[in-house]
Amino acid sequence: MSTRQQAQTLINLFERLWEKKYGREYKGNRHADQWGFRDMIDDLGLKRSKEVIRYYFNLASPDHSRQWLIYNYQVVSTQLDDVNADKELRRKLMEQTKKMIEENGE
Repeated sequence: MSTRQQAQTLINLFERLWEKKYGREYKGNRHADQWGFRDMIDDLGLKRSKEVIRYYFNLASPDHSRQWLIYNYQVVSTQLDDVNADKELRRKLMEQTKKMIEENGE
């Protein structure tokens, strides 16, 4: 079960990333949003929740709404898994290609 302090950690991370991206302070209801972030922690764990929030700010979005993330964090988590799987597949394919080139070049 997540704690209020863990939820506040995620809220602080979200606000820090939002302010870095948009150059102004994030205005939102921290008290109300803590329940959504607690659900995220309960579902994904604290470490994975932080990864999802960081990845969320790499996505194209007009405003990176905290409410949108709270309602869709599982979608973002799945997308992150897909991106990581794709990176790993590409890495393996590059290794195989390099190995084939080396074998055929000799």
